[in-house]
Formats: sequence, C-alpha cells, structure tokens
Amino acid sequence: MRLTQRVLVAGALTLAWPLVLTSAAGATPSHPGGVPETCPEVLAGGPTGGLEKSTNPPPGTDVSPGSVIEVTLRWDPALFTGTQVHKVLDCVTVNGHAADDLSVQERDAADDGEFTTRMTVPGDVGDGASLCDRGFVSGLTGNGAFLREKSNDVCFTIRVGATPVALPAPIQSPAPLVVPGPAAVPESPTTAPSPPVEQVSVPAPPNENELGAGPAGHGPLGTEVSGAEEARNREGGELPRTGADLVWAVRVAVLALCCGQLARGAARRRTT
Repeated sequence: MRLTQRVLVAGALTLAWPLVLTSAAGATPSHPGGVPETCPEVLAGGPTGGLEKSTNPPPGTDVSPGSVIEVTLRWDPALFTGTQVHKVLDCVTVNGHAADDLSVQERDAADDGEFTTRMTVPGDVGDGASLCDRGFVSGLTGNGAFLREKSNDVCFTIRVGATPVALPAPIQSPAPLVVPGPAAVPESPTTAPSPPVEQVSVPAPPNENELGAGPAGHGPLGTEVSGAEEARNREGGELPRTGADLVWAVRVAVLALCCGQLARGAARRRTT
C-alpha cells in the first residue's frame, strides 16, 4: 500500500514539474543586463507577432556608408500594464555578427506604443555587407506575467556610392505657448504745475532831458548840475535877485564907519 502511494506521488510530481518550470519562466523578468547581454536573446528564435518594425529607407534598400537609417517600433500599449515598459531594444548585426555599437537599449520607456531611433551606416565593413536588425520590447501584463515581444527582421545592403536618403528632422516637443498679456502702458510722470511767475514791474529809467539831470558827480567840483536852470524855470519862474542889494548896503555901512572914524579923529585933534 505504501509502495503504491509513493508511485502515485512520484508520478504526480513528474507531470507537474514541466508546468512549474513553464510558469516560472513566464514570470522571470527580462535579462537585467545591457545590449551585449540581452541582444543574443533577442536575435535568437523568430518574431513573436506583437511588435512591428518599419524603417526609412525601406528594407532591402542599398545604403551608402555614413548615411542614416531611421527605425520605428510599434506595439499595442494594452499589452502591458502601467505607463512604462521594462525595456525597448533595437539589436543590429553586420554580416550575421552582433554590432553592439550600432544597437540601442532604453529602460523604462513610455508605454505609448511607439519607439523611434536612428543609426549611422558603418563605413569600415566593406562594400556589399549585409546590415540587419530586430526590435524587442518587454514588460508586465495585467495578470502579473512578464511579456517579451520580438519584431520582424529588416536588412540592407551597404553599397559605396549609393544615393543617401534624406530623412526629416527629428520631431522636437514644441515649446509651451506663452500668450502675452496686455502691454503695460507706462504711466506718464505727474508734472507738478509750475508756480506762477510774479510779474515785477521795473520802472523805465527817467529821461534826462525831461528831468534836466546831467552827469551828476562827474563834472569839476563846484560846478552846477546841467539842466538845473531849466528845472527852476519850469517849477516857478525866475526868483528875485537879492545879492546885489546886499553888497551895496555893506559898502555904504563900511563907508559910514570910515567917515565916523575920521570925524572922531578930527574932533580929538581940535580938543587938544
């Protein structure tokens, strides 16, 4: 009886073990390394169907060394949960050998369903070399599983002298639109009213001819101011002349005094 139980348990474990391994593999995150560690996994096997790759120029075009190829990966954002995917890669090979310097990886990329990158065609691989690449995207799904999607392969032939394809300029996020407000009108400075100017009346200088004034203070000492005679005549006419009469009175008085002295002298002589 015990032998039968052991056989049954061993059989159950044998049947269940592949399921455990499969479940663990589905929940294991993508390789934590960079391009050299992850691209070998990406290039192994075939496309998964959930990731599409397009290029400019189209696949199969002859490309010249130094020209630029634009690669775009597209997927359904609903495949993953959250706003980011775990990583996005574009793995490049030249003549079947990994070209890590041309490959690119971006971790925690936005889950917006599109990823674009550009690579420059190498010029040291020889004319007629084959240039191929494959895309990859990984992340968590809604039920917690880890999903990996691989794209189709695209290839080009490197030809010296091939016509380069002109690519559009990379799209840049537009700068935020700044709406200018109304232009500020500078306030004119308030000009204080000027105080009223007091009008001072300056009398006109007197007319010397009318006043009879001459160059006072500039003539010889003792001289009369010119025009004084005319001023006296205008004011009251000619004044009475009294100087001559006074002189004659003095003369008469002196003469009378002399006569009196002579008379007194004569009288004294008679007495004696």
